Amino acid sequence: MADEADFFWLKVKTIGKVTVAQITLGNLWKEEKVEALAAEIVHLIDDLGVAQLVLDLGEVAGLGSRMIGQLAALHRQVTAAGGRLVLCRLQPQAAEVIETCRLTEVFHVYPDEQTAVQSFT
Repeated sequence: MADEADFFWLKVKTIGKVTVAQITLGNLWKEEKVEALAAEIVHLIDDLGVAQLVLDLGEVAGLGSRMIGQLAALHRQVTAAGGRLVLCRLQPQAAEVIETCRLTEVFHVYPDEQTAVQSFT
């Protein structure tokens, strides 16, 4: 059974040892929203000790350069802590940005939550 918790910009649940964080913002363009979202994700990683993290971007239609930078920083942070960060359910526009920025070389991207969670086994 998955434990669930709600954050301001995230819906978070734990499935086994994997934490799934669904981003509830439609667009990640504005700096203040990106910063607030990043702070919530950092809280998961640092304060709650999450090492295996799936970011579900299914509701995110657009990603700005600030969010791209945050994703890269979060990836480095999780990796440095001995964990792994993967992405799932990217919308076409967001997937195009991720690919254009060559982040597909950094992140594993999965079509759905179940496949992303299973990638940790």
